[in-house]
Amino acid sequence: MDLCYPSGDAVSKKMVNAVTEGCRNTFFELGLMGAAIKAFFVTFERFNKYLAYGPCIEVVIQDTIGNVRSFTTDYRFIAFGKPNPTASQIVKFLCSENQLPDAIEKHLECCRDKIGDAYTLLEIWNVMCKPS
Repeated sequence: MDLCYPSGDAVSKKMVNAVTEGCRNTFFELGLMGAAIKAFFVTFERFNKYLAYGPCIEVVIQDTIGNVRSFTTDYRFIAFGKPNPTASQIVKFLCSENQLPDAIEKHLECCRDKIGDAYTLLEIWNVMCKPS
């Protein structure tokens, strides 16, 4: 997590704690699906010069065959545009059905399809190369 805004000013301890707790609680809230989470990366950005800096969260997910993808969101979506989301707002947003659970499920389905394709190729290879 970046502990300074791009301007060089320190991120408040309250904000660091909220984002840390939100990410940690997201991991636990997802249960078994949370096992696909490899890392959380947090930066602080603002989207025009009139807005305050707020957290942008990238969640890196990894499937069982090692493929990595990421899911990224920012405070504009987490806390209705407020740059200081609470831990509970972060968890509620990330764990909502069409956010992180959906991204993880799609990624794992892709993994399952690749494993299925590998099994099919292996079966073909075994049939074609089997000694007579």
